[in-house]
Amino acid sequence: MNFHVMTLFPEMILSGMKNSITGRAIDKGLIAVEAINIRDYTTNKHNKVDDYIYGGGAGLLMQAQPVYDCWNALRKKIGKEGPRTVYLTPQGRTFTQKISFFSVDIMKVSMRECWKRSLRIMSLSVTMC
Repeated sequence: MNFHVMTLFPEMILSGMKNSITGRAIDKGLIAVEAINIRDYTTNKHNKVDDYIYGGGAGLLMQAQPVYDCWNALRKKIGKEGPRTVYLTPQGRTFTQKISFFSVDIMKVSMRECWKRSLRIMSLSVTMC
């Protein structure tokens, strides 16, 4: 399984991924992680990726151009028309404990169903022998 992380801090991502369970999975070749620096896809000489908020106010925001160009280059590199993309944004519904419990319940039901199917398959193979 390959993970490509588009970030402004690739060293931080890679050093964090080398620890614990993910580090062991990388060492065993179960997953691969590539951290891509979004700054490499800017069009200005200072590699600037942020801009002021429209209408004023405190803070900065990411420019769309370097993020899109980075994603597009990655899409072409891995050769898929539409890779599965998770874009982290402050918009949307807040992930709460209630949602967490709901997700766990769905996972439990899915695991139960997979276990039942594998038991059926094992019993079929035993009876065929």
